[in-house]
Amino acid sequence: VTVNKAGCGPCSAYGTYTVQVYPAPNSILSVNTPVCIGGTASFTNTVTKGVRSRWTGTTRFTSSVQNPVITNVTAAMAGIYTCVTTNANGCTGTSTVNLATYQATMSAAANSPVCPGSPINLTATGNGNYSWTGPNNFVSAQHNPSLTAANNSGGNYIVTATLTGNCYASATVAVAISSTSVSASNNSPACSGNNVQLHAFGNGSFVWSGPNG
Repeated sequence: VTVNKAGCGPCSAYGTYTVQVYPAPNSILSVNTPVCIGGTASFTNTVTKGVRSRWTGTTRFTSSVQNPVITNVTAAMAGIYTCVTTNANGCTGTSTVNLATYQATMSAAANSPVCPGSPINLTATGNGNYSWTGPNNFVSAQHNPSLTAANNSGGNYIVTATLTGNCYASATVAVAISSTSVSASNNSPACSGNNVQLHAFGNGSFVWSGPNG
């Protein structure tokens, strides 16, 4: 800056001033998207020379942690998350990241239909912690449980699971019990030396046994 004062001849004064401009912090945001319902979302703020972070997002989410974590994620938590980073000079930088969610799925199967007295074999896909429920107060924490079929074992068997990544899922499989019936008759009484005629009624393969081997 130069100053010329009128009336004092060819005199002047000047001076200099240095203006320092500080760069805004450069943030790079990331998240382990997509995250299953019930899982954990881990946000990362890779920032250069930042000292404070202020996160905001869906469902009124706020955090002052540089790398926040959200557990038990719900479908409503999907959307845009914004982080305002402040450096030591008070300059701010704003970045956003998008979180997507999904519902984990699984499938269940059984060897239906099953005859009474035969095993019911239940199977489920995936890896995790399982909980089975079914008719006759059936419960099991096995991945692929087995039980002996009874006449009242038919119905829906439901499995719920906490899969790898803390993802929740469920599936249902129907088990049918085959009804087996047979009846028999003969031409009794029969005279000695005559034929004894035996008759069986039903569908399937038959095996007879009786007196004299």
